[in-house]
Amino acid sequence: MRDSNPAEPKGSLTFLEMIQSTLWAALGVQKSKNHERDFERGSWIYFVLMGIGFTGVFVLCMILLVKLVVANAP
Repeated sequence: MRDSNPAEPKGSLTFLEMIQSTLWAALGVQKSKNHERDFERGSWIYFVLMGIGFTGVFVLCMILLVKLVVANAP
């Protein structure tokens, strides 16, 4: 049986924790402790929505970066 950490909150994940987990997932790395936390306290639908949102923001940033580079090209 796994010992639970009394200092760790037992509710759902906070928005900051969701963002951190999404960013680590985008990089492909995450601590096993956080991975377990996500599966115990997180909802899959929130992770799907965060992933879609992150992908949208990433694509928009890439489009803006390319436009900026092309606009300033000699």
